[in-house]
Amino acid sequence: MIHRQKIGAFRRLAALALAGALAFARAAEACTSFLLKAAAGSPVYGRTMEFGFKLQSDAIVIPRQFAFTATGPGGKPGPGRRVTASWASMRSAPPSLLTA
Repeated sequence: MIHRQKIGAFRRLAALALAGALAFARAAEACTSFLLKAAAGSPVYGRTMEFGFKLQSDAIVIPRQFAFTATGPGGKPGPGRRVTASWASMRSAPPSLLTA
């Protein structure tokens, strides 16, 4: 009988400790990656964006053979780059960075 009472007390204590731990648990802040197979058999890597606050994000699509040019110091043209593969991505920033 005493053994059963000790087990019951232990279970109540464990349940109370678990409830206390869950009360102070934070939301998970992690990203998930995944790998898809394209129709041609090549791998396509993807990643989710999971943040604890709302982001302002935009989709970015860069077509194949797109030429980038940059502005260098003094407003002079910088080196150009030509993309040999097409890309799709997401651009995001916290609202504080976008409104500064």
